[in-house]
Amino acid sequence: MEAIIKNQMRSPNFIKKITIGEIATSDPDFLERLFGKMGLVLYSFANGWDDSPVAPEGYAAPIKSIGNSTTTPRDLATNLNP
Repeated sequence: MEAIIKNQMRSPNFIKKITIGEIATSDPDFLERLFGKMGLVLYSFANGWDDSPVAPEGYAAPIKSIGNSTTTPRDLATNLNP
């Protein structure tokens, strides 16, 4: 069954609307085999499971990294303009 679904999904004419309810009631192991790790993420979100903390209003996440080709208009460490 899985092979048939995967082959159908690869077809350029394959269009199937899947509801959140269908994902929520699907077997998580099947979703993982079909979509990999993202299948479990979809299953969790479809069931309303999200353990990430709620950020307060106006919260800005700290900068984690900057690529080597990025030129910033100010000093990110001191927030001073040149």
